[in-house]
Amino acid sequence: MSRSVFVLGLGIAAVGLAFGLTDWLLRPSPGVMEANVRRIRPGMKMAEVESILGSPGQRLMGAITTTHRVELWNWTGPQGSVFVRFGGGFGAPLVVEWTDSNRAAASGPLKRLRSWLGW
Repeated sequence: MSRSVFVLGLGIAAVGLAFGLTDWLLRPSPGVMEANVRRIRPGMKMAEVESILGSPGQRLMGAITTTHRVELWNWTGPQGSVFVRFGGGFGAPLVVEWTDSNRAAASGPLKRLRSWLGW
């Protein structure tokens, strides 16, 4: 093996390690916050939602019909709370509502622009 091939392999390994480290460092921390609520997608299991939100939720309501079972769960944190509905014919889970506890303090032109743009 020539020296240039060896150096090329080391360079590729270093770039891969840098990508992995960057992903690990910039990953959002678990917890009840708007950024994590936006990561919840239809079809996720309860365990996946709990790992994103960082804790088990509080079951608020459950109903069983002849075709499916529906449950409503709540997670609360310092930045707000989220209601998540599991089950039903529309896919599970489905974020029902995000409530920002700092809504009055965080309102302003930039917040309205981000809300308008969907960020």
